[in-house]
Amino acid sequence: MNLLSKAAVLRAYFAVFSTVAFMLSQRYGLSDNWGIAKTSLAFLGDVLILTGLLVSYLIGERILHLKPRYLGLWRIAHAILALFLIVFALASQALFRQTGDVLDIEMLNFIILNFSDLRAVAVSSVDGAIFSTVAVCLILYVMALAEFRRGTLRIFQRVMLIAPLSLLPANGIHESLMAEAQAQDQGVATAGNYRGDYKSLVTRQLSWLSKSKSTWWQGVFTSFIVGSALSAVEYDVLSRQVAARMIYKKPSYIKEPKRKSNILFVILESTRASATGLQDSLSGRSTTPFLDGLAREGWNFTRAYTTVPHTTNALVGIYCGTFPPIGKTVIQDAAGKFPLHCLPTVLNEAGYATAHFQVAPGHFEDRFGLLSEAGFQHRVTQEYFAGKGHKRYGYLGLDDRVLIDPMIEWMRENRKKSKPFFASILTVLTHHPYIYPGNVQPLSDPMSAKQAYLGAIRYNDETLQLLFAGMEREGLLDDTLVVVTGDHGEAFNEHGQLAHNGAAYEEGMHVPLVMYGPKLIEGVKKRNTLQQHIDLFPTVLDLIGVQVDGMLPGNSLLGNDSGHEKIITSCFYERYCLNLYDAEGGKFIYFFGKREAEFYALDADPLEKRNLIDGLSDDMSRQYLSTAVELKNAFGSVYARE
Repeated sequence: MNLLSKAAVLRAYFAVFSTVAFMLSQRYGLSDNWGIAKTSLAFLGDVLILTGLLVSYLIGERILHLKPRYLGLWRIAHAILALFLIVFALASQALFRQTGDVLDIEMLNFIILNFSDLRAVAVSSVDGAIFSTVAVCLILYVMALAEFRRGTLRIFQRVMLIAPLSLLPANGIHESLMAEAQAQDQGVATAGNYRGDYKSLVTRQLSWLSKSKSTWWQGVFTSFIVGSALSAVEYDVLSRQVAARMIYKKPSYIKEPKRKSNILFVILESTRASATGLQDSLSGRSTTPFLDGLAREGWNFTRAYTTVPHTTNALVGIYCGTFPPIGKTVIQDAAGKFPLHCLPTVLNEAGYATAHFQVAPGHFEDRFGLLSEAGFQHRVTQEYFAGKGHKRYGYLGLDDRVLIDPMIEWMRENRKKSKPFFASILTVLTHHPYIYPGNVQPLSDPMSAKQAYLGAIRYNDETLQLLFAGMEREGLLDDTLVVVTGDHGEAFNEHGQLAHNGAAYEEGMHVPLVMYGPKLIEGVKKRNTLQQHIDLFPTVLDLIGVQVDGMLPGNSLLGNDSGHEKIITSCFYERYCLNLYDAEGGKFIYFFGKREAEFYALDADPLEKRNLIDGLSDDMSRQYLSTAVELKNAFGSVYARE
């Protein structure tokens, strides 16, 4: 006797269809980038995949109908497969709710590689909305497998399974009504849908233009299967057309510095340029009055960018002067053979004492390993404070201010030894969930998250002021160049994304960069040249006069007033986004075929509201893309050669 009937397995598959419709209808409500056309196309792509699985099940039924024992196992296997698909869809939706990112193979690979580190992040992100979604989907699955004898219960069962499918057309009606209401408010005729770029559902679905085809690949399952495969093929074809040139060669110390000034890097976690008073367009008043004061007395670089919006990888650009690997941390990619020669290592050879300070855990993404390979002699992480009674904030750290005393003590000890120092502090309180002393409220939506984030930035600015005050009391600022920058930015649904790993836009990539050292750098400058974290390594070498051989892709901020002609930035996930910036303010965003490319003129449109890709000629688009791929391959060759 079979435990499951054929009808029960069919209902289980129907529960998967309903779950996917429920998930995609939620995306419509969560993000302005997901209009009804996009959700419908994504659902249709998922339906094709699920229909294929369903057909394979029915073929098996046909083949095994005379073998009850095997038929029972076949049905159980497909019931388990249906449950797995629902669980996968739930995981994909939880990721989308927290970040706006669509789960694909590269992202899953990152999650698997870093699962132990990400558990705390995942647990802290579970809220009532995720719990209710899990409950609804699991009830659907259990309801599907149940065998009811009473007719009213069977009718109720079918209604429950069908109901979620009605959400997509309901969203379409809502979108149409909203478009009409908006048009009436503006006094113009309705011209299309309310959200996104999908102006006409019917014409977009039937046109099969390249602009809309990729939407089929952004469903719960299609993004994982079809999107990942096609983007890999597309990029491989592009990559083969571009030769990788040498852009980096390990720098080796060859000559003693002309001056031994101290160097201090202050790296502000998840701090985007527009969240500071240096370019204050996010908040109503300056969140960083102390940093603003440093900029007025030093050098302020208004067009500075990270390499990758993920801390561990961004540190490679800051400390090692080149691009990190994509999709992995440099330690994971190195597999025991670190391919870089970083600034702390060179400064050690020049007679400096080097130290990195952070309150985040050293074991997270093997930060211990990165700092050690980078050459830091002294490393203070959260483990240093274990058992000292400090309160924990968020899932990653403590109050950054506990670092001030050990930092100043370390600087003082090296001054007694007549050793110049290179110190770096990486803050943490501005990382999600933006909890800091005075604010321990849970986040309820992007708006409350943004307000908490801005409060954390204000708190960080006060921490920076306290650090300066302590150093000034000890006379440690007199011969010290201070560099303040963000490791990367943070998104709050400006373009349908939250957090930073997949944030392709300015909120994820554009960072503050200020240099302060009145006795070391001349005058006050506000430079609008194109710069990147990779410029910090050669800048320090230039300041103290250390000579190295090898090759660095960055330029010294002291001696180059023109900046870069072009730079790239990349999302953290492999084949997710690749940006090319030019000195004239142009920004080209390539999504590896998963979405249409985008182009913005940042000088006129710093918030990236007007996508100008349709006005870009095919030749110009190919030129931008070719240059971006060439630079990506050049940086990547550093790791491929080792």
